[in-house]
Amino acid sequence: MVLIVGSLLAAAVLLIISDSPWWFTVPVLAVIAFAATAPVWRMRVDNEGFHVSTWVGVPRQTVPHSDIEAVAPVTVNIWDWGGWGWRKSIQGTGLITQSGPGFRIILHDEKIVEVSCIDNAQADAAVEAITAHLGDHHP
Repeated sequence: MVLIVGSLLAAAVLLIISDSPWWFTVPVLAVIAFAATAPVWRMRVDNEGFHVSTWVGVPRQTVPHSDIEAVAPVTVNIWDWGGWGWRKSIQGTGLITQSGPGFRIILHDEKIVEVSCIDNAQADAAVEAITAHLGDHHP
């Protein structure tokens, strides 16, 4: 959060001291603010599946429990996904905000959904919540 606020303040100061007109400054600050805060994930597990979206609601993804083969805590590396953000590749989807604790959902089609978390407790709680629902959907 400190990095986001610092980046926004630095951008605002640069735009203000550059004598840019307000019609240029305001949209640029809005774009910077959105880009800085968009990769904050909202995660939820319910009877339907695992749901994730950015704080603005798009993009979003739902993984039904019936599509999940397994889930496990992992150590996420942003460079395995080519950086941070909502990442898509042939291996699956990465929801990456940082390297460190996270979890991986392995789907029946062998694709994965990998999510970085704030700490190990958040990753473990997500794994536990998803695992609790798997018994209802696996033979």
